[in-house]
Order: sequence, then structure tokens, then C-alpha cells
Amino acid sequence: MLRIDRVAAIEATGMKRTQKHRQVDSEAVKKNPALVRNEPAPWQIDHDPEAYAEEMFDECLACLKEGRKFVNTNKPDEFVFEE
Repeated sequence: MLRIDRVAAIEATGMKRTQKHRQVDSEAVKKNPALVRNEPAPWQIDHDPEAYAEEMFDECLACLKEGRKFVNTNKPDEFVFEE
């Protein structure tokens, strides 16, 4: 519950990157290799998952006990995980 949205967002990012690489012009890449560079986004790097889990554990547990929806804040705002 604490990780599903973030993991799904990272997987979706990887799928988009893979699709982009499959459609790349190899001649253009020879001229500019940065076109296929696979650097993670800052939101992927600048995150401490252990600290997040410790910080949000009580809220997450309360949501489970009370039947409320837990809202993760460790992912890009525009990403919405759909079960």
C-alpha cells in the first residue's frame, strides 16, 4: 500500500522509455546519443523509501482499519494508479 503507486509510476515510466527507444531513428542517435539516455527523473532519485514508510505507516494502518482510502504522496501528482 505504501509502495504500489510509486512502483506502478516507475514501471509506467519504464514502459514509455522502452516505447520511445523502439521508435528512435538510429541515424539521429548516432549524431546525438542523449536521445536514448536512460536517466531516472528527480522524483525517482530524490526519495527515501524507508523514511517515507516510517513517516506514513500509522496513517496507512489507520486507513486500513477504518476502511478509508490511503493517498500516497511519494509519486508524481499526475500519475493515478488504477486497480
